[in-house]
Amino acid sequence: MVADVRAWLADLGPILDAEPIDLLMFTGPDQFRIVDEAGVEYSGLGSDAAWTCYEPSDRLIYTIAPGETNEGLIVLDSPVSHGSLIYAPDGYVGWEWRF
Repeated sequence: MVADVRAWLADLGPILDAEPIDLLMFTGPDQFRIVDEAGVEYSGLGSDAAWTCYEPSDRLIYTIAPGETNEGLIVLDSPVSHGSLIYAPDGYVGWEWRF
């Protein structure tokens, strides 16, 4: 599975009185999971095959700092062709897209 992504992270450091390092957004394959149409969940979607499909310059960087915007591809080794892609870096709250 290939997702073309534009990701940005607001610079909330001054508002939250936090160091920028504490507010990083992680976008590596381990931050995503897939749920198929039967409700079966898959994680661990990174693989050597997925990693080498595209040039590093085409892929989304794995760490986005406050105030940054980045664009690129997220490549995941999906066992299904239909379902939901879920990005929930803390495991609870996040976003979901049907495919």
